[in-house]
Amino acid sequence: RDMFAVVVSAKRYDCVATDSKPAACPVMFDAATATAAVQITATRDSVPLVSAKMYSRTTTEVSFSEDSNAPQTVYVAQASNSLVIVGEVCRTPGAPPFQSFRWQMGGSQVGTCLKKTDWCHADNLQTKLAIISPGLLEDRGVVCSAEKCTSSLSVKPNVFSGAGVFDIGFVVTTSFGASASASLRVRFNRAPRYGSFGVTPLTGVALLTPFTLTADAWQDQELPDLKLMYEFAVRAAGCASQACQTTLAARSLTPVVAVLLPPGNQTLVLSVSDPDGATNVTLFAKTVFVRPGTSAALATFIDSSLAALNGTASALLSSVAIAAQSVNSLTSLSDADASKMRSQLLDYLQTAWFDGERDPASALVAAGAVLSVAGDGSQLSDAAVGNVKKFIKNIAGQVLLQFRGGADTTGLYIPEADVLALKLTGGLNLLFA
Repeated sequence: RDMFAVVVSAKRYDCVATDSKPAACPVMFDAATATAAVQITATRDSVPLVSAKMYSRTTTEVSFSEDSNAPQTVYVAQASNSLVIVGEVCRTPGAPPFQSFRWQMGGSQVGTCLKKTDWCHADNLQTKLAIISPGLLEDRGVVCSAEKCTSSLSVKPNVFSGAGVFDIGFVVTTSFGASASASLRVRFNRAPRYGSFGVTPLTGVALLTPFTLTADAWQDQELPDLKLMYEFAVRAAGCASQACQTTLAARSLTPVVAVLLPPGNQTLVLSVSDPDGATNVTLFAKTVFVRPGTSAALATFIDSSLAALNGTASALLSSVAIAAQSVNSLTSLSDADASKMRSQLLDYLQTAWFDGERDPASALVAAGAVLSVAGDGSQLSDAAVGNVKKFIKNIAGQVLLQFRGGADTTGLYIPEADVLALKLTGGLNLLFA
């Protein structure tokens, strides 16, 4: 980066040449002469070697820009999921130290970062970054090893909107001012919308009354002809998130289902997804009241109805959770009868789990079910408590196994693991005290 200037003074001529014609000047052969040699070595500043990797669940597509025929890879992310991108820069012995690590976005969603509707607002970020200017964030807590430094950008679900393509870049600058960047092109897939959600009847008896849940006229905006997936769930009074809801019907192409419900004031939930996973979650506008059934009806349901579901893992998982909530609500049950029912439900639950997919979605259903089966732990035998602990450990292990990728994933936000942790909070205190 140093600048060199070499000055040469003419000694053979006593006039100034004009029009590039030195021959026009008289030569003085007795004038003093001198020569000098200067050796200059110029080196280029070390430019950081930077990369950016997409860690969110995405698909890819190829696009062409207006000013280039070269194909460009576009990552299609779901607006309903969190966005996670990891930036890395190699460390070279003898190279100048790094001064800044920054994330920037180009496109219509830059924003000021001061409003909650801006993607870069602090409330929308799952990694701690400092706002430098609109659309430009700096990571001041970068973790470095001997070989590289790593930074992550993690944005919460449902922050981005629209179907435009955006450039998200990771920029690293050295203390000498040399910089390099890596960028990814991302398009955010919007969730289905414009549909309705119906429930009939609005009252009934737990484990006896069939309730019909109907999803109608939902559309995918980008590709209207795509087939959509529907999932139905229920939230008891006081439940306000996925962490405490119970799945009634797992994701399928079926927009109408008949289900049984647990007792209490219940809120029905519909999740509509496109094939890429963009999901719209809708709550039924009215609360459904479900009266408790009898202990005899509950015993029949556990002995007969659940047994008939063996071989259909997802349906069995959901039904066990509903039956367990009925056990918890029936104060007329003796401790002996309740303990027997909980042991039966735990056996069904383990059968459904180990015969099923054991994926993150199933784990969330199973986690809610096992805590409902366990109750406060007082009606479980010592052997049953031990089985519940092992079961919870297996569920959690299967979820984390889906995302285990060595040091590259350290510190990343995993939505499924976060929801699972919320489901298990409280229940674990009861069982492990």
